[in-house]
Amino acid sequence: MFTTLYKTFLVVGVLFLLGNSALAAPMTDENFVRVAHVAQALEEEPAPDAMRDGQKKADVMRDEAKSRLEAVREEVKDRRENVQENKADRMEKIDTRKTEMQEERTVRAGELLERRKNIISAYFERVIHRLEAALNRMTMLVERLTSRLAKLDETKEIDTTEAKEKLTIAKVKIQEGENALREAKALFPTLLEAENPREIFSSVKDLIQEAIQAVRDAHRALVEAIRSIKASLGSSDVS
Repeated sequence: MFTTLYKTFLVVGVLFLLGNSALAAPMTDENFVRVAHVAQALEEEPAPDAMRDGQKKADVMRDEAKSRLEAVREEVKDRRENVQENKADRMEKIDTRKTEMQEERTVRAGELLERRKNIISAYFERVIHRLEAALNRMTMLVERLTSRLAKLDETKEIDTTEAKEKLTIAKVKIQEGENALREAKALFPTLLEAENPREIFSSVKDLIQEAIQAVRDAHRALVEAIRSIKASLGSSDVS
């Protein structure tokens, strides 16, 4: 029914386009052809339903485009968030790695410090042991020479004054060496735990050098005492 009405409106529209003369004039072949052409042209114009359908399609396409645009925006937003998250993850990994490397350096530094402490301790103990051994040997030698001089004094055969003086010097030097070692041994543990060990190390080093010099001086005094006894006895037997 709508189609019939639509065609009727088309014809009326054609006649209206042709003018009043066309309504009064008879329907000749030429007029019929003109009417047909105009009607065909009008039929090709979109009908109201077609226009509504086109509008609906346009609305659908617009909605789809809007949806796609929103989807693209969401995707861009998600990508940006992912980039920020990835950046934060990378920075966190970098910070974690820095912390791990710092801890590793700290551990290595601690191990190196402990190794150095062990080396220094071993060296110190060797030096102390050697000096103590030297002082003990000289102490025993002083005792033997003192006993020998006492026997010589009983016989009153020789003058033992010089030898006794050298033994006295040797005893003093031995005592100085023992005192220096005692102080060094007491001070050394603080060297290993001190925050600034250089000052303590210098003190320990000076005490060790003092002990070494005392050992040398005591050894020299003993050699001179033995030489004096030999010269007095005219013999190599000073045992």
